Amino acid sequence: MSPTPTGRGWAYFGAILGGALSIAANVAHSYIAGDPSWLKVVFSVAWPVLLFVGIEVLARVVFPRGIGYAALRFVGVGGVALVAAVVSYRHMSGLFEHYGEDPVTVAYGPLAVDGLLAVCSAALILTANKRGRVAEESPTEADWDEWAEELRVPAETNAQPIVEPAPADATPEPVEPVSNSHSGQDEAPEPEAPTDPRMVTALNNFAPLPEPGDPNRYPEIRRRAEAFNAENPARSQANIAELIGVPRRTLRDALAATAPKPADPPKLRVLTTQPS
Repeated sequence: MSPTPTGRGWAYFGAILGGALSIAANVAHSYIAGDPSWLKVVFSVAWPVLLFVGIEVLARVVFPRGIGYAALRFVGVGGVALVAAVVSYRHMSGLFEHYGEDPVTVAYGPLAVDGLLAVCSAALILTANKRGRVAEESPTEADWDEWAEELRVPAETNAQPIVEPAPADATPEPVEPVSNSHSGQDEAPEPEAPTDPRMVTALNNFAPLPEPGDPNRYPEIRRRAEAFNAENPARSQANIAELIGVPRRTLRDALAATAPKPADPPKLRVLTTQPS
């Protein structure tokens, strides 16, 4: 899956262009008062570099969550970038004033250069957050493989026997009936499958079971359960529930609801004797 275009290339290009112009303006400002020392030229270059590095740290470094880390990120690193931006602005403004520019250009001209660097760096921060969210929400290749494995149906479950259709003009051959006149007796019926003796009962004269919600339903279920149990004590609770025609859970609820309550124990009286 290809990532959504975020324009980070243009943001980097604008940040590098703004930084290069800011460095050139700061170096030119150091030559206003004559031939400067190499240390002054280095420090004039340092301000826009500090601004660019500070903004890059804000954009790229993933700080842990918490108030302390947020203060370190925006107050500490952001403060360094803000100071560097102010010094770079004053150097560039002084350079424009030395060149004889009008007051509007002197006041707002540096904002176009350092502002380009700041805006493009802010775009890097925003696109970095967007890329992080997309990476978290997008399923990985392992997830796609797992989903595909779940959706894959085994071939044997779809296999169906192929039945050749009979020709339309085919007619079945006549079958001659088998005569039992020579034996004088009918064929013996096929033996039936053996039946569980626990499921055989002679108690078939019960009235329809009361509907759910009827107060007589649970007592009737208990009465039938006791009758089936007395007829064949070997029957399990599942056998009795099937004979009654209710789920086993309903049978358990009925037995619990209609269980006889234990008799209250006799109250004991404490006899006290007075000393004679």
